[in-house]
Amino acid sequence: MDVKYLALSHCWGNGVPQYSTTTLYTLDTHLRGILAQNLTRNFEDICLLARRLGVAYVWIDSLCIIQDSIEDWTKESALMGKIFSHSNCTIGAALPLQFSTTSAEKGDEVNTGFLASRSSKNAYNHCPLRKRGWTLQERELSVRSVFYTEQQMIWECQSFQATEQSPVPREHDNASFRLFPPPSAHPSLLSDKQVNFSKWYDMLERYTRRQLSYQTDKLPAISGLAGAFEATTRITKYAAGLCEEDLLERLLWCVSPPNRYSYQKEGTGGKYQYPFWSWASVNDPAVWLSKHHRWPLERHVEDGAVPAIHPHIKPSILELETIPFGSDPRGRISESSLRVEGILRKVSEDKHLTWPSPRYLGFLSGLIFSQYISLERQVIVIV
Repeated sequence: MDVKYLALSHCWGNGVPQYSTTTLYTLDTHLRGILAQNLTRNFEDICLLARRLGVAYVWIDSLCIIQDSIEDWTKESALMGKIFSHSNCTIGAALPLQFSTTSAEKGDEVNTGFLASRSSKNAYNHCPLRKRGWTLQERELSVRSVFYTEQQMIWECQSFQATEQSPVPREHDNASFRLFPPPSAHPSLLSDKQVNFSKWYDMLERYTRRQLSYQTDKLPAISGLAGAFEATTRITKYAAGLCEEDLLERLLWCVSPPNRYSYQKEGTGGKYQYPFWSWASVNDPAVWLSKHHRWPLERHVEDGAVPAIHPHIKPSILELETIPFGSDPRGRISESSLRVEGILRKVSEDKHLTWPSPRYLGFLSGLIFSQYISLERQVIVIV
């Protein structure tokens, strides 16, 4: 059955009214009906928009998922990728949507004359949606989206973008906007795994700078993107945000050096949840040392690049296993194991690279790069 619906992408904010969320306490009441007066402005406005578009249904996470039921949340969060990829349109509410004719909210006045062009990219990048972890896949997986920003409305589909100030559709100028195009549209991507691997880790570096309320959401919040990545790239195994094919290279991740990025630390959401060898185990932005290099890593000498590690002594994976917590194989993890066989290499501290505060240890591995380990957070980098 083909059911049309709109999906809402939004930031919860503070002080959400009780009847704007579905809980075990409000479930029976919500099944009978929800009064418009009990909805937040965003929720009420998307319902009005759906009526004007002739769409009978809307999907709002805080209403459609029982918030205090772990079982329901685990089941529904695994479907988030499908929910947004199958919606007729995703409404991105960076601000309360405006439909009231008496409203005096901010907005551009309509006058004749010359208008200075405003960048739609800047309008989206500076809105609260851009900082929230869950909204990354909500945007990337949607077939079409409308974003209500402080400056203007932005329309996006998988190929084009238009705004109030530039209503003529134009192709996206953001090359990474659609991470993993459908195989039928770009069959060449199926044979070029390295391209998609690079896109995946570029996306992860951007994603880890975003905010989440709970660290346990690290993998569920990109579960839909991981599914699209698997389907397009045909990887052999996805494990804790990494891929078996290039796992040895991608274990070379670390947290960003201090002051490199401006970000707000997220809540821990409880005790340790993910394996230490995964980027999902820390609350800081992650970067990959091997991002621009393929195995064997190379170092440059006067007569050109030579292998730093002979391919015959390359480490090998003996065992890689993750057991999901619930039905989502790309979501939360209950148990994991990784066994790697290889030759150990001695590293030495480089005092010139050590940051004084907070205390970061700079090291040289004898390869082409030097990086930082946080001594306070006890972050371990495998080399």
